[in-house]
Amino acid sequence: MANRKQPATKKKKTPACEVQAVMSTAVACCRTTASAAEAARLMWTNDCGIVPVVDAEGRLKGVITDRDICIAALMGGKTLAAMPVGEVMSHDIATVQADADLAEVHARMRERRVRRIPVVDAEDRPVGIVSLNDLSLAAAGVRGTEGRARQQEVASTLARVSAHWVPAAATEGALGAATPARA
Repeated sequence: MANRKQPATKKKKTPACEVQAVMSTAVACCRTTASAAEAARLMWTNDCGIVPVVDAEGRLKGVITDRDICIAALMGGKTLAAMPVGEVMSHDIATVQADADLAEVHARMRERRVRRIPVVDAEDRPVGIVSLNDLSLAAAGVRGTEGRARQQEVASTLARVSAHWVPAAATEGALGAATPARA
């Protein structure tokens, strides 16, 4: 019997390697006109640190994080109840779709130095959030070589996201040397 070479097949992406397998689907959203106090209340009630900000059609316009609220409270000169989310939120955000590969999420987190990314549908409506915590828990549940590779990727993403930085306004470090700005 002759050895027949089997035709090459493309390696298909398994559902376990997609964002939808690890993302959180319970997403509390708010509008740009909501107050920072309302956004903080949503975070407290839903045990989260990020709230997608949507327009009247439910399309993603930005996000507000617990950190955004804290900095606004310190620097804003207003109470959180008098501070619209639209003044505090981040507008330039990375997003992914539910069928995106986990490697894409890691790359975007490292590039943007963020721990959480909104998951949107084809019309930019939030359908979930994928966090570094979600990726860590998913990697911990995988055994063998693939598990070690995923765990290493999570560690690499965490290291990049957590790297210390000094705002661009600070031009000199503690020892008088120039300090790099955040990428």
